[in-house]
Amino acid sequence: LELSSDADGMKSVMIHDIAGKTVFAGLISGRNNSINVAELQSGLYFISVRESNNGNVSTIKFVKE
Repeated sequence: LELSSDADGMKSVMIHDIAGKTVFAGLISGRNNSINVAELQSGLYFISVRESNNGNVSTIKFVKE
């Protein structure tokens, strides 16, 4: 999973499955990052990214095939 951001700095990332269970949590930095989702089962997921400098949160959904 490739993530791009307009902001530098640290960000916390959480991935939740459709039932709301956290399946990934971690920290990333910079503008371009990759998260390995190969071990996730096929299905619908939500990824939330919180910027540490201003607290803004972005949430998007993605489908793992």
